[in-house]
Amino acid sequence: MSLKIVFLVALAIGLASSDPIRIKLRKSKPDKRVLEKRSADAAEELYNAFNNQYYGDISIGTPPQNFTVLFDTGSSSLWVPSHGCNASACLNHATYNNKLSSTYIPNGKSFAIYYGTGSLSGFESTDTVRIAGLSIINQTFAEAVNEPGDFYYWMKYDGIFGLGYASMAINNITPPLYNLYSQGLIPQPMFAFYMNRNQSDADGGELVLGGYDRSHFVGQIFYIPVSVKGYWQFDMDGGKAGNYSFCQDGCQAIADTGCSLLAGPQDQVEAINKAIGATADSVWGYVVPCDRIPYLPTVTFTLGGKMFPLEGKDYIIQRTDNGGIVCQTGFTLNLSSGGPEWTLGDVFIGAYYTVFDIENNLVGFAKAKSD
Repeated sequence: MSLKIVFLVALAIGLASSDPIRIKLRKSKPDKRVLEKRSADAAEELYNAFNNQYYGDISIGTPPQNFTVLFDTGSSSLWVPSHGCNASACLNHATYNNKLSSTYIPNGKSFAIYYGTGSLSGFESTDTVRIAGLSIINQTFAEAVNEPGDFYYWMKYDGIFGLGYASMAINNITPPLYNLYSQGLIPQPMFAFYMNRNQSDADGGELVLGGYDRSHFVGQIFYIPVSVKGYWQFDMDGGKAGNYSFCQDGCQAIADTGCSLLAGPQDQVEAINKAIGATADSVWGYVVPCDRIPYLPTVTFTLGGKMFPLEGKDYIIQRTDNGGIVCQTGFTLNLSSGGPEWTLGDVFIGAYYTVFDIENNLVGFAKAKSD
């Protein structure tokens, strides 16, 4: 299966600095290889990698060095592979060479992030970062010289562009979104994701920095207060899958664009999959017969007193496997320890246009339009 992805960056002609930035998304076909992250208005075009991770292009330095990055609300730092990295993963990705940039400012402070597949380490550097035609001056980021294992080798992105709160940034580095706002490049410290989950559609969706796009949702945005600043974390009242109720006493959840599925506690995930008639699979976790998708029960998450239902077509992902199609459920185990119980990843964000408002500490959801 070819994993080649064509990526087009949408540049707004005549866009004023007070306007949101729009970034269009592209996507590829599903694949088995994934990287698991462990917890430690401008429009940017995003790819949909394996229908589970959305990413787009930035550049660093003068003249620009181009990178594809995962836009991740579950982390807060920006990192790309360093030209000095000799790990096999780096050899398959674009690398940043600070010697080629006239705007590079040395730093050298050590930097480390821990992943489920190993640790990523390197050092800090400062340079001009460009996204959707806008230039962030003196943005500090990490050059990775050691990267986590063979899994990263197969990823379609070079680095990660963190969109979490500054309080979660490694080494207290100011995240790019904060600098976009402080330098007057976007009108508000907020952003929004539209993720097109239609696997037959080449359009992957859109990330808007500095605002949101009403054309991608119907009705009104329903806002929920952030309960803990770091992740985009909020109170979850409960949920229901068929006749099974979960999170009955309330729990904590996060909206995470770096997570492809819906991740929760083992007992609840197993019960949800049982309630929808799924069976365990050694490769894909839980699967259902593809012809059963229209008849699967609704799974509902209740947030801020409002119910957000997901139908079978929302929480089932069709995967390509040995020339055939496998229908994987979007419910998986939350492998993080000590954090929020539930992670509402791309399966949920694909169904509900999601707005992240740093200034007012709110997460907003609205029913996404289907393309």
